[in-house]
Amino acid sequence: MQIPIYVLLLAFCGLATSTPVAQSTAAPDSPASVLATLGVDSSLVHSAANTSGGDVSLACRVLSSFFPRNDTITATSTFYTPLYQVPWSETCWIAPGCIVTPSSAEELSKILKILIALKTKFATRSGGHLLAPGFNSIGKDGVLIALQDLNNLAMSADRKTATVGTGNRWRDVYSFVADYNVTIVGGREPMVGVGGFLLGGGLSFFYNSYGLGLDNVSRYKVVLTDGRIVDATPTLNSDLYKALKGGLSNFGIVTEFDLMTNDFFEISYEVVLYHPEDTPALLRAYANYTANETDTNSIVQVQVMANYSLGFYGYKGYVNSPAPFVPFRSLPILQTVLPQTNGTVNSLLFGVNDGGGVPTTEVGSALSHTMTSADFLLETYQVYLDTLATIPPNTILTYVPQGISAGLVRAGLARNGGNLLGLSETPQNWIDIFMTVPDPSYADHATTIVNGFVATLSQRAKQQGVFLPYLYPNNAAPNQKPLLGYGPGNFANIESTAAKWDPKGYMQSLQNDGYLIRNSQ
Repeated sequence: MQIPIYVLLLAFCGLATSTPVAQSTAAPDSPASVLATLGVDSSLVHSAANTSGGDVSLACRVLSSFFPRNDTITATSTFYTPLYQVPWSETCWIAPGCIVTPSSAEELSKILKILIALKTKFATRSGGHLLAPGFNSIGKDGVLIALQDLNNLAMSADRKTATVGTGNRWRDVYSFVADYNVTIVGGREPMVGVGGFLLGGGLSFFYNSYGLGLDNVSRYKVVLTDGRIVDATPTLNSDLYKALKGGLSNFGIVTEFDLMTNDFFEISYEVVLYHPEDTPALLRAYANYTANETDTNSIVQVQVMANYSLGFYGYKGYVNSPAPFVPFRSLPILQTVLPQTNGTVNSLLFGVNDGGGVPTTEVGSALSHTMTSADFLLETYQVYLDTLATIPPNTILTYVPQGISAGLVRAGLARNGGNLLGLSETPQNWIDIFMTVPDPSYADHATTIVNGFVATLSQRAKQQGVFLPYLYPNNAAPNQKPLLGYGPGNFANIESTAAKWDPKGYMQSLQNDGYLIRNSQ
């Protein structure tokens, strides 16, 4: 049948002048439109249309509706308290509005779209070992994205690359790669999380041989704030790749790393304790070892406490009393914790470090200085003793000088195009000072003590010309600004890269806290 022309004209005019009832008039990037596009329940879409953002209760309801498989945990769940109390320090045990646990990059992409559409604050957590409240935790006004289910592990056919999900802990990674007769540059404690360790730098066993953990990353998988999932390598999105070599959580959320593997090697190691009166001699030997180190197969690590100092000696290969350790042999030993033992990194990690112990309450801070002689290192020890005399009973002040040879800096520059840390190619000491207290009520006082230690030594280091601006992020205090320590050029690189990959600045405006660009101005 032929339709009269006036019917067609009326139909055309009607379509042209009327608003379809079934279509939303909301802007395409409005909360309601974003949620509708994702397939969120219509009643929640309606609620989103009537909010100006920041309603964490609505965000948690949306997440619960969208991820119903116990992936969104609210305060009524029996899993809620154990999940937010995962961090190592009780100062970071902060109750969030809810917790969401993505199991894939695709799920995380949807979570970010929801949180950004609803203008909801969030924090992310891999292992939670950083002593910085609010970085890996968030209060009732936000959502905690717990990444522990992003724990995939895979090995390339040639065994040269291990793919590691950000939610893994190093115990699982070391065990996995050992089955392939290779090893990786990973954490020195088995329960430390992969994500924070690698983004923050990553000091491993034998770091002077292989550089930092981040120097050994050949690919990052990143979920961006617009929901895209991208890979970053030296040849693909190379600007993002380079910026992630120091730029921390300023661009998106990293879900996966490709790590260069190394041939499996055997090691010898031992752990001994020294009396406090012998600590100056230990530190003198340690400074000389760091300044003059020529054998990168060796590693010495020192930890200073009130009643003793600890010395760890490791060597790649089964060698009886390696030459780099000879100067330490003349020191009287208070106690042998572990005699010289032949084993592997895994036997050391799992034998000496049995899993990280019981969570405690700690605050810490960081400082760096050149170490071409023992003079300033001994001065740091005297300031430690002076500070020790001021701490309250039932508290512990631990000083860890971390001697970094020029070899670590060279290894970092040689691998995968270098990093953005701005390290000087000189022997140096990355100080880790932290205080253990009975409970979080002591935290403010402990922070004042630790900050005083760092302030005193920073001033003296500048006066004596040994100060270094670099701060190791994995040991830094919440109020410190590691990004600025990389140097103006590298910081500008991080800023410009963040502006390109997160153009609306959501990682700055909605991320709860961290060593962010917004905190570095």
